[in-house]
Parts: sequence; structure tokens; C-alpha cells
Amino acid sequence: MTDLTGTIEKELSNRIRKLLEQVLLLKLHPRSLVQVTIQLQESTRSTSKPRGELKGFLHGSVVAAMINAASCCLLDASSIATGAMVCAVGIGRKRTTGALEVDPDPVDERCESIGCFAFVYRQGNEGDIAWVEKGVAPLR
Repeated sequence: MTDLTGTIEKELSNRIRKLLEQVLLLKLHPRSLVQVTIQLQESTRSTSKPRGELKGFLHGSVVAAMINAASCCLLDASSIATGAMVCAVGIGRKRTTGALEVDPDPVDERCESIGCFAFVYRQGNEGDIAWVEKGVAPLR
């Protein structure tokens, strides 16, 4: 059996749950169950162990896509009240120039580190940083 839920997936699941709980107005419906399931269609795990990270990390752009999909799911479910919107983006730092690249390719060798940032936008607010994923090396 492969692709069973492991430590990394459980940690990511808990972090996304805590992120989404910030925007849900759960007090309006205290006995309601909100369940969001995110499934990856193909493997995006690294095969090498980057500096100081666990083997099998998920790429920053993939994590951003997972957060955005979950946020869109909540927005589409009109019966679930939300007080804000979450959006995320993968960011890579280029190896040669140090410039930042938005949504880098998971196998792009030009980036020395890749991370994920998520923002919570409330009405009348410019957006607060709600998630910062530590930069990791690109997939090889």
C-alpha cells in the first residue's frame, strides 16, 4: 500500500484546518460539521532530503494550490458563513539573482528555495499574513 496518510500529511492537514477556522463563522451554526477533503492527483513529493527538512515535503506551490482549493470550496458552499477569504501563493527565490518568482515550477532548478505564503482578507483590510511555509529546495 502506498500514499497512506503520514506525519507530514497530518501536520499539513492540521495547519490548513487552523487556517480555515480563522475565517469560518462557526458560532452562527454551532452544531454544524464542516468537512473539506483535499486530494492530490499526482505525487509531488521530493525524493531528496533538502537542508534541514523532512524527506517527502510538499512543494510550496502545491501547498498554495491546496489552500486556494479549500478556500474556494468554502466560498462555493453558500450555506457556510465566512468572515474573510484566504488566498495563497508559492514563491521561489532564484539561485543566481536572488529575485523572487511567483508560482515556481516544482522541478525548476533555477530556484534555490521555494515557500508558500497565505493571506487572510477581511472586509476593509489589506490582508494579513496567516501562513508562511519555510523555503525548501526544488524537487529533483
